[in-house]
Amino acid sequence: MNKLYVIVENGTVTNEIVWNGNTDVGTGGWQPPVNAELVEIQPQPQIGWTATKDANGNWIFAAP
Repeated sequence: MNKLYVIVENGTVTNEIVWNGNTDVGTGGWQPPVNAELVEIQPQPQIGWTATKDANGNWIFAAP
């Protein structure tokens, strides 16, 4: 399953990627840059996403 990540290098976010976690380049995977850290993040709401409130008043956003 693809997830959203940012690449952090020397304390700075240098890129945002959608990645399935496969690091085996022999099977189509990808290797993160040397000395970089990948941090999984939650997708940010975009125009066209649905927005609903749960019973506690928290907003929930979902991609179309």
